[in-house]
Amino acid sequence: DLARRTAAILNRNSNVRAVLTRDTDQYLTLPRRNDIAEQKGADVFVSIHLNSAPSRSARGAEIFFVAPAGAERAAHQALESGEAAHGFGLEGPGDEDIVHMLLDVNQQAVLARSELLAESILESVRERDLLPTRAVKQKSFSVLRTISMPSVLVEAGFISNTPDAKLVKDPDGREKVARAIGDGVLEFLRAYPPQRVGGEVTASAVHRVQSGDTLWTLSRKYGTTVTRLRELNGLRPSEA
Repeated sequence: DLARRTAAILNRNSNVRAVLTRDTDQYLTLPRRNDIAEQKGADVFVSIHLNSAPSRSARGAEIFFVAPAGAERAAHQALESGEAAHGFGLEGPGDEDIVHMLLDVNQQAVLARSELLAESILESVRERDLLPTRAVKQKSFSVLRTISMPSVLVEAGFISNTPDAKLVKDPDGREKVARAIGDGVLEFLRAYPPQRVGGEVTASAVHRVQSGDTLWTLSRKYGTTVTRLRELNGLRPSEA
């Protein structure tokens, strides 16, 4: 119900289309959930859960993004399968070193954006004073092991805690939690819009600079901003 409500809130925004990995109480393996997100070309992946603990005093919302070890495993798999080379359009002889370099840059970019997404959702929960907010944390959850998109796991309170359980048992409470999650995602997308090349989402793109190229013309070509291009390429304003 939380996921359905969150999707409905996101879909009220004309610039966003939320897709559920499942809409019934069916079991999907964790890798399959990743696969669906990748097949849909998702800009972000949000996995929503309710927590539980032996201590009934444990409560609050916490958001996870993948730890470096999990990202490393995902990057290695992409490299071994050839998906990375295909995704970067570098499948020719002598391209292996470039693929390694771009994969590392891509991995770091997705990790950074995942942390920003997690912070955006947690701040949205904190602003509404719905639940205590524990922290943004890193963990190598299987469901987060993707370097295709920013990914987070939301623990929306502890069902083992009476106040948290009361909140999510109430339909109005679930609507408020869903609103907090949805608004956090929307705020992230507004602040860090997806980078697109030829209509497809990409975390990294290769452009061979040619005579006459400027940051303005490249920003128009790739649907981004001059400021974002400077950030991605480590350029100071004086170097533009």
